[in-house]
Amino acid sequence: MPGLLLRFSRDLAAALLLPLVWLGLGLPALGFALGFRATPPPVAVADAAAGRLERVGGLRHLHLDGAPAAMGRANGERCAPLVARLERDLHGTLTTLVPSFAARHLVLGMVAGLNAGLERRLRGSERDEIAGLAAGIAAAGDVHAAVGPLYGRLLHYHALHDASQNLIDNPLVRTPAVGCSAVAVVGGASADGHLLVGRLFDFEGGRGFDEDKVVVTCAPEGGLRFVSVAWGGLVGAVTGFNEAGLWVSLNAAATDHRRLTGRPVTLVVREILETCRRIDDAVEVLSRSELAVSEAVLLASRDERTALVAEAGPGGVALRRMQGGRLAVTNHFLAPRWQGDAANAARIAGGRCTISGMAAARRPTRKSGLRNVSIYTPARRAR
Repeated sequence: MPGLLLRFSRDLAAALLLPLVWLGLGLPALGFALGFRATPPPVAVADAAAGRLERVGGLRHLHLDGAPAAMGRANGERCAPLVARLERDLHGTLTTLVPSFAARHLVLGMVAGLNAGLERRLRGSERDEIAGLAAGIAAAGDVHAAVGPLYGRLLHYHALHDASQNLIDNPLVRTPAVGCSAVAVVGGASADGHLLVGRLFDFEGGRGFDEDKVVVTCAPEGGLRFVSVAWGGLVGAVTGFNEAGLWVSLNAAATDHRRLTGRPVTLVVREILETCRRIDDAVEVLSRSELAVSEAVLLASRDERTALVAEAGPGGVALRRMQGGRLAVTNHFLAPRWQGDAANAARIAGGRCTISGMAAARRPTRKSGLRNVSIYTPARRAR
């Protein structure tokens, strides 16, 4: 009888353990399989003549001109070493923030699975440009080919900003206190009366994201020309200014409203830069884009001589305008629409991106090996 009970206990334990193993290993593996199954559209680009990369002082300046696939190919060939470093640094940062292999497997599988339908969120021109980008990197040599299919990895790269926001409050991830800030002044608040805009951008993906910024001058076929500051291999944008005098920049935020997946916000910014001439045009694009995360989008117009913050996300869009010729934005929303929003209130109360959190942001993060970022001391690192 004791032996029978022991065997029964073992069988019961195995039966209970099997679903846990499936949840911990099987479901993330399924997420990987679904997340990397996208195949690139057929594009025919013979060379990378549509772009060139040059050094201007300490800056990298990438010139792109022409059809989407041709610009992507040029971007990929010229910036392949930069993209390789970003990917390597990102892997290292993830290992630091998520030390447990099992937790890392779970997080990556979850992100890949949620992005399984990502390609359907892209415009045809964006798919072609990313396909050209993959062809360019492949021609230069894909040093991370063992990680997964290149086109699928590049799709996830363009949703990195969105994915990182979803991981900030994840209990499996030890995140440093990071934050971005931006300001706009005009009229009497400006030294010369002109509309002036500036921003600080922090993204703790690794040192490559800080040191290998690329200034991109882009003349897309059939679209407005624009300049953006981002990283090599990024078809989207996080900060930019187009020939119509329209400025767009992103600051991550948080609200109670989230979607499991949505249109990558970096590509929404690219769409605004390429197609919009006025602030209202940009707000319309934001309003119809199904964003997965909340963003404080600073919009400024040279011709309209004003700026506003579009506090946008799955919960809708609220506008916050200049007061006294001044406007400032960090990583929380201030429009009345968000009163009572618990996630936004927690951002403000926690002080991670407010003046009250300045002192805490200067202290080093324990164990993670990463420094906290104070958004009020930009001299610490060139941006």
